[in-house]
Amino acid sequence: MRLTLNKTRRNMALLLSVALIGAVLGFPTAATAADPTCTTAAAVTTCTGETSDTAKYEVRVPDDFNGTLLLWSHGYTYVAKIPAQIPLLGGAGNDLRATIAPGAPDSMVTANALLNQGYALAGSGFAVPGWNAESAVKTNVELLGIVKKKFPKIKRTVAWGSSLGGTITQRLAETNPKLIDAALPVMAFNNLDKVTGSNGGYGTDAVWLFKMFFDPTIKGFGYTAGPAGFGEAAVDFGKVLAAVVAIQGGLTKSGADTWPATATLVPAAVKAALPARSALLMVGLLSGMPMRSTSFDGVTGTPIDTSSIAAASASTSAATGFSLAVQPALAVAENMVNIAGFATFARFDLESQVGNKNFADNQKTNYAAKLSEEEAATYNVALSGESGIAGLLQLVAGFQAAAPLKGDADTLAKFKKLDTMTGQINVPTIAFNNVEETVEFQPMMSWMIEKANAQHAAEVAAAKAKKKKAPAKKFAAFWGQPLDEYTVFNADLTPKQQAFNAGTGHVQFTQTQWMDMVRLGDMAARLKKLPSAAILQLTRESDPNWYPAEDFDADTFESIGS
Repeated sequence: MRLTLNKTRRNMALLLSVALIGAVLGFPTAATAADPTCTTAAAVTTCTGETSDTAKYEVRVPDDFNGTLLLWSHGYTYVAKIPAQIPLLGGAGNDLRATIAPGAPDSMVTANALLNQGYALAGSGFAVPGWNAESAVKTNVELLGIVKKKFPKIKRTVAWGSSLGGTITQRLAETNPKLIDAALPVMAFNNLDKVTGSNGGYGTDAVWLFKMFFDPTIKGFGYTAGPAGFGEAAVDFGKVLAAVVAIQGGLTKSGADTWPATATLVPAAVKAALPARSALLMVGLLSGMPMRSTSFDGVTGTPIDTSSIAAASASTSAATGFSLAVQPALAVAENMVNIAGFATFARFDLESQVGNKNFADNQKTNYAAKLSEEEAATYNVALSGESGIAGLLQLVAGFQAAAPLKGDADTLAKFKKLDTMTGQINVPTIAFNNVEETVEFQPMMSWMIEKANAQHAAEVAAAKAKKKKAPAKKFAAFWGQPLDEYTVFNADLTPKQQAFNAGTGHVQFTQTQWMDMVRLGDMAARLKKLPSAAILQLTRESDPNWYPAEDFDADTFESIGS
């Protein structure tokens, strides 16, 4: 679900017309069962078929099979096909094609690289789109049975997957550890309630704060059941994108001219005194959003003109202003669009699964406490100084007093039951996340690390009490990171939109990183334990897109007030 902001205002008329799309949405229908079919070509045997729940699957086994099966679980897919005219997301959703590796089936680069190394690949499209963690685990259990029966030469199995697929991978290891030998949960989505439910939460805060500052007509919560509600989510996504585009268009302006016309709840005096970019940055900080994005590193200034002393002086001043005041807002703008796709379409799906009522609640959220002293100091200029910070927080308090989110208690209880991942480590497990991830953000990985460490400490204590040898640690964590500086500029010195930077956005890893994951997972499966600390550390230090230590100083749910 990687989204990048690369379209312009000309799309807005199309976007805001999507309320009429309900009749053409492609909600899934039941498929008929089909027998597996196998063919061999180019030294690879490919089998396709459907599990008993109608999930389409695919298996590929090379002639020089090395004995290791890689079971891939793909990430979240929207519950209905998004109309093609919607920028960034058009055509996405309701994709039940079998998926055997990252990028597949649209790109087979990683899949082919793994096949060339002798790995067997398997994966399905799952029976239903949307949040499907528990049903997907059942599909994977059945699929493993089918694959192992067909290919008895399989010696070991590594389960891996990204985003919701990371959750599915971890749940498979929790519930059926005897079926796999190692697990690689990549950006496992966990703690649904803390992210999108009660007491604010990342996805809740981002949308609610953005709505209050920039367009109160955004519905955001409590979508109507069925296609009509999916259309409402589409309209909301369009409104977020329209407001972001308007704010970006006013970055070089000042005062009231920087605000989108839809920002009707912000008093005129505030608009005259504060640029909209400061409010946008405050939205990012209070919601726990990354301050770097796929296109903007948060530190690089505009290029320096060295043609003369005067030009160098002027351009240096401009570079500093861009770095301190503009870059953070640009990063939040880009990240907000990434978040909006999940926070609208996926929220509609989650609400649909628990009775089509709002479960998000921020009545007890202390937003002022979410802005740390360090953040206030670091982004002081971008937030328009102490007075700007005070004014923005006062506005937020007023919004919350006037229109707090009130979640339905019964719906919230049902919602919490969707989050079944426990964090229990039963097989050698190596988890991966990115430091500037926009959906599976830092606290999700921190939670996994905390749970695994607590479990290991308890196991060591129990062994000590029984005077037995302490058990080996079964969990390791890898953090992906972008380079220190990666913002680039067009010839006219405007910042350039970028489609990919490892360590940012959503599930953005290099090909080398994907191969590192598999190599380490295969090693763990063969050894029946984690690779040595030396090998793990050498891997971290071998690639600038891996953070060189496991103990990255990441945010926790507690540190961001969720």
